[in-house]
Amino acid sequence: MPDPVEIFGDVVGELLNMVGGNFKSNLVDAGLSCTLSVPAVGKEGKFDPHTDDDSQYTSMGFSVDGMPVFVDLLMKRITETI
Repeated sequence: MPDPVEIFGDVVGELLNMVGGNFKSNLVDAGLSCTLSVPAVGKEGKFDPHTDDDSQYTSMGFSVDGMPVFVDLLMKRITETI
C-alpha cells in the first residue's frame, strides 16, 4: 500500500499545478508576462521563504483530518526579459 504522506504530497502538487496554471493564465490574459517554478511539496518544521523587497509572500493554514497543513505562496518580480 502506498505511503499516505507521499500520496498527499502528489495530490497537493497536482492541485498547485492547476491553481498555478490558472493564475499564470490570468496574468498573461491581463498582458503581464510571467514564469512559474515547479511546485515544491515538503514537510518542514520551520519554513523560511527568503523574501526580499521585490517579493510578496502569503501563507494559508488549514486542517485535513486533524493534520495541520500550510500552503505558502511566494511571488517575486522578474526584472529581466524572458
